[in-house]
Amino acid sequence: MATSQNVRLTGSLTARFNRDPLGLGRTAGQRGAEIIAGIRAEMIHTPETQALSKLSGRLTAKTIMALERDGMFNYIPARYESMTDLALRHAPFETGLTLVEIAAGFSPRCIHLARRIPEAQVIEIDLPDVVVEKRKRLEKQSGIRIPANLSWRAADLSQQMLAEVLNYRLVDVVIAEEMLLYFAMDDCRHILQQIWGSLKRGAYLVCSIGYRPGIQQAHQAARFFNRQAGNFLGSVRSEDEAKRLFEQSGYDEVQVMRISELAAERKLPEVPADIELVVLARRL
Repeated sequence: MATSQNVRLTGSLTARFNRDPLGLGRTAGQRGAEIIAGIRAEMIHTPETQALSKLSGRLTAKTIMALERDGMFNYIPARYESMTDLALRHAPFETGLTLVEIAAGFSPRCIHLARRIPEAQVIEIDLPDVVVEKRKRLEKQSGIRIPANLSWRAADLSQQMLAEVLNYRLVDVVIAEEMLLYFAMDDCRHILQQIWGSLKRGAYLVCSIGYRPGIQQAHQAARFFNRQAGNFLGSVRSEDEAKRLFEQSGYDEVQVMRISELAAERKLPEVPADIELVVLARRL
């Protein structure tokens, strides 16, 4: 049984202010979000990905991508597409549907989900600075319509309980892409317990978690990324370890998937290294 209501995290380095030599952001979390937004803009050409990235993020992304010439970063669009598809496939299309993305960064996923499911309430949660900047970028682009059923909540989940941020509302789907990478494993377990406590019975978490063998394959690019965005802390050595982590956090049904296999199923460009695993976990 998860004990989400009485757990507070020790804090994440991603939300602390520190030196920013490249002009990407004042915290490791902001810099990580900017780099991923830059990679996404380079690989997924939509008005939203362009609007949500900035020049310094795109230039840094190009530098990182140049360090790996074998398609290593195909995992970014593959992760995005596969996690979006899993959320849509497991969302109950019924009255009162609520989807939540935690640490959404500068991802356009919730805009697309809100458009695809206009009857749903779609909520993004991220650090206050990220939320303010994201809304500013979207509002500057006259051609991008922000769906009326999309809303934002500004919060640092290392300092505030998820249940409090959601006003103790239970939800149908939670998405957490890349977030666990930046937390120590004990904190990852606490985050998963918090999410478990905010899910309805039968609801799903769609989550990614670092995979050490894949990270080691991408060591050169990963080192550059780590210097800007902080070390990859939340990672597992095997799919079985990932499954145990989620089961110990209270989830009843846990499926662990490789991004490379999900990309192949969707006929996306080949992913040569699984830097993360995708986990679909259910609360019964």
